[in-house]
Order: sequence, then structure tokens, then C-alpha cells
Amino acid sequence: MNRKALDQLLAADRMAADSVESEQNKLDHVIASIEQQKNMLREASLHMVEEKAAAVRQQQQKQVEQATSECQRQYNVLMESLDQKYERNHKRWEEELYVRCML
Repeated sequence: MNRKALDQLLAADRMAADSVESEQNKLDHVIASIEQQKNMLREASLHMVEEKAAAVRQQQQKQVEQATSECQRQYNVLMESLDQKYERNHKRWEEELYVRCML
């Protein structure tokens, strides 16, 4: 093989190696970009899930407060009813108990 052909082969090899390196750099850049986009999507999804969970917690808390308020209201109504019944009947009950105990 003559010197010129060998130089051409070496030049072609360098060009091929440069081309491979350039393409590898492009591939590395694309992979890094995809990884960055993947991380951004993960963060956005996580943020969305956290917001949704916060909204659900807030709604559940509101429902608990409403249920507690309703229970308290019912309790107050019942206690008021019992107080009224006691006020109306306590003297009669006392007399009935006295009669039962004494006779």
C-alpha cells in the first residue's frame, strides 16, 4: 500500500471517529434532555398529586366538621328536650318515688 492510500485511510478513519464522537455527543445530549424532561414530568405529576391530596384532605376535614357540628346540634336538641321534660315532670317523679318508697 502506498503512503497516499494510507494517509487517505487514516484521514477517513479520523473523520469516522470524529463523526462517531459527534453523534455520541448528540446522543448524550438527547439522553440528558429526555432525563431532564422525565424529571420535570415527575415533579409536575408529584405536585399535581400533592395538590389533589390536599384538596381531598380539605374536603374530608370539611365533612368531618359538618358531621361533628350536626352531632353537636342533635345533642343540644336532645339535652334541651330532656331539660324541658325534667322541668315539666320532676315534681311528679319525686312524688311517685316518695310514694313507692314509703308504701
